[in-house]
Amino acid sequence: MNTLKFTQRIRTIFVLSILSLLIPVVTMAQFPTAASYPFTASQKTFNYLSGGTPVSFSSSNWDDWYVSNIPIGFTFTFAGTAYTTVTAVTNGVMSFGNNTTGYSWYYGAPQSYLQNNGPCVMACWHDGSGDATGSGAASPVSYLTTGTAPNRVFTLEFKNWGSYPWSSYPGWITYQYILYEGGPIEIMYQQESGSTTFGSTGSGGAIGIAKDQSDWQTLNNTSANPTSSSTLYTASVSGKPASGQSYLWGQVPCTGTPTTSISGPDSVCPNKPFGLGLAGLSIYSGFSFQWQTSTNGTSWANWTGTVSTSGNITDVISAPKWYRVTVTCLASGQSYTTAPKQVNIAPFYYCYCEGSKATSGAGLDIGNVSVLTAPANQVLLNNGNANPFLNNANATQAYTDFRKTLPAVPMYHDSSYYLQATQTSSIASFAAGTAAIFIDYNRNGKFDPWERVLDAVTNQALPN
Repeated sequence: MNTLKFTQRIRTIFVLSILSLLIPVVTMAQFPTAASYPFTASQKTFNYLSGGTPVSFSSSNWDDWYVSNIPIGFTFTFAGTAYTTVTAVTNGVMSFGNNTTGYSWYYGAPQSYLQNNGPCVMACWHDGSGDATGSGAASPVSYLTTGTAPNRVFTLEFKNWGSYPWSSYPGWITYQYILYEGGPIEIMYQQESGSTTFGSTGSGGAIGIAKDQSDWQTLNNTSANPTSSSTLYTASVSGKPASGQSYLWGQVPCTGTPTTSISGPDSVCPNKPFGLGLAGLSIYSGFSFQWQTSTNGTSWANWTGTVSTSGNITDVISAPKWYRVTVTCLASGQSYTTAPKQVNIAPFYYCYCEGSKATSGAGLDIGNVSVLTAPANQVLLNNGNANPFLNNANATQAYTDFRKTLPAVPMYHDSSYYLQATQTSSIASFAAGTAAIFIDYNRNGKFDPWERVLDAVTNQALPN
């Protein structure tokens, strides 16, 4: 007789599910708040500013000072307000308009002081300092407006900038504030020879954009892929951004030939929605898209479904299908057609949990799942770490999809197995819940009610 044995370590829902691929949609618009700007980090080639207009700081005031009334060269709209000038601040801030109050505060880059600094862009808000001997024509601070309407670009560069005092903490970074006429804001970085970062006090600094003390975004670090948050204000980042590092808020209007490729799954479950998007276009705007599909990879028909403003589509298939898209830059009129992408039908074991609660986002956290042979206890699967059971800082995921990252575990009808799922908790106690295990006996890609082989309900956490 076929039997299945289960240990009492099972404490919570243990099911598999399919997670539909959802491609983010970013529309090109004038953003009414600083918090609403989309953020993108990328690597580019850094070019020092050439032929710019020097900013005339006095030779004795390369520390805790500002220069206002710097012309942008066009009308630039930030967070719903139009500006024609900016203020350059030595402490790693560029304010919009003529700001004469926010230049002197530097230690800790406090959120409250955005009321004086804002609206602004923070390249590295800390106790910055420049080389006083470089004033006048050799000024390491300069600005330049390039291009023609409506694609003009304003750049304000702080070259070989250091921390206070310059004699002890000389230039370690060059940064550029870049304003695109279409609305985006970019900060570019180039590492310099100095070893100091973000202030002689070691308190770190802030990178981001702000309208005022209640409307802002800041980065959580200076890495290649930081997170920009409008709810968690960070003023303690440190370390040099990499040379060529770009932090961009908004989208840049395209001007040349777009180059892209189709991103999305290679295989999907039959009759389940999935998304396809375009790689490398998220920081740009001003495109039109013409998708095409094929059932054989050679004969193509225009896509008649909905295409998002960022070029994404959603489809449902029951047989393999090919996709390609022609992207046209509206400003230049130049087009690019992607290589075809084939999407196949996935094996049944990738297509579980029709209507499952596992994808609801609510539930208990599973620290470890194990499959062992019975009675020999040979380990077939040991995935995850359940230690510690309580006060576990990693117990923050209600559900994680392991379908394509772990190999399938072979199980046979004439054998017995122990299945273990161990609950963890981020607090000092366990939450009550339901443990359930399903086995897809008929391999139809979903868990039917009769395939539920364990159903344990408890009003309190089960013992180990």
